[in-house]
Amino acid sequence: MVLIDVVKKMKEAGYAKIPTNDLLAVLYDGIKAIGSILVEAGEGAMFQIPRFGTFKVQRMKARISRNPRDGSTIKVPSKLKVKFKPSTILQEGLNKMNRRRPR
Repeated sequence: MVLIDVVKKMKEAGYAKIPTNDLLAVLYDGIKAIGSILVEAGEGAMFQIPRFGTFKVQRMKARISRNPRDGSTIKVPSKLKVKFKPSTILQEGLNKMNRRRPR
């Protein structure tokens, strides 16, 4: 699913009168705002959207990795990464959808 699919779902859910460009702008601005908040707060920062989930900034440890082409070792420095944990409501909804889908 891409962003335009989200906009289509929003229109189906009752936002049909709002122009598509405005909906896209709101979504982009929201995503940018979340990113800005997490970047400014730094390591350990959390941003929670009720009934959706929690974004958390965590530090990845420095590690040794391998180049898959030639097998040489590479030092990967520590870095910050954003982890997402879905809310219980979102997780249960996804599990219900998964059970209904035929395999």
